[in-house]
Amino acid sequence: MSFPKFTPTATAEEDNRVAKATCTVYTVACDDSNGTRAEVFCFETDALRWSAENAEGPDDNTKAELLQLANARDDSAFWLLLERSRDDFATYKVESHDLQLQPNLF
Repeated sequence: MSFPKFTPTATAEEDNRVAKATCTVYTVACDDSNGTRAEVFCFETDALRWSAENAEGPDDNTKAELLQLANARDDSAFWLLLERSRDDFATYKVESHDLQLQPNLF
């Protein structure tokens, strides 16, 4: 029985080590009385909760309603209420980012 000869090239070995997985992170960009900054979260619901808890303008009852909408993932109602209740000078935006995972080279 004969086996075909195969000598991997450096390029083929490198291709085998390249990670094919991605990870999604969510950022909340905000510009309010605390300045311009971004917060990073692993889950979109956590990003919405942070926005509800930290938005400038909504009173405690509105923040509680925002938290309920975030937990229920009623995104349209969440953003509508946040926009209506936030201070005029404060802005908040949530975006998702897909990151390509790199292999552990160590």
